Amino acid sequence: MILFKNYLDKEFCKGVITYGEEKGLQRGLVKNGDEELEVRKSNVHFIEWPIYNSPFIHDLYFNLDYKVKEANDHLFGFHLSFLEPLQITKYEGKEKGFYDWHIDAMQDPIPSTRKVSFSLLLNDSEEYEGGNLEFKAPFEEQLHQAGDLIIFSSFEEHRVTPVTKGTRYSLVGWMRGPLMR
Repeated sequence: MILFKNYLDKEFCKGVITYGEEKGLQRGLVKNGDEELEVRKSNVHFIEWPIYNSPFIHDLYFNLDYKVKEANDHLFGFHLSFLEPLQITKYEGKEKGFYDWHIDAMQDPIPSTRKVSFSLLLNDSEEYEGGNLEFKAPFEEQLHQAGDLIIFSSFEEHRVTPVTKGTRYSLVGWMRGPLMR
């Protein structure tokens, strides 16, 4: 795991929040077949790629794709193929928004798996209470400021603790690669 403090500018992060709110956030779901699991309470918007008429989104994808691949080269050495659509996530204190322990690695119906995950905090931690991104593996550093970015293996078990006051916004994403052998 690696943390980059102030990776993106706060004003840029505010723009991502505004973009997500304008596009509309839907309830985030986790399913096992047809059964909805009660492991998360948040609202999300997926930013589909490519968006040719939005230099803002193009810059966001370009910057994150570059940084995640650079971190992968230094930390993991996974063979990576592509970046999935980015997800804006909103955890609200009035709903006690959270995401319980989970890993991101998954194969889905396509012949690849998530290998590298990242989370970019979009607003300062002073704007909410709770909402800590925690890992089962020892990692002491925390996301505190808008623009802080953490990159980690998709096989790391992690969670977001319940937000008890205010609203926490993040942008999360995953790099996929060929199935592991």
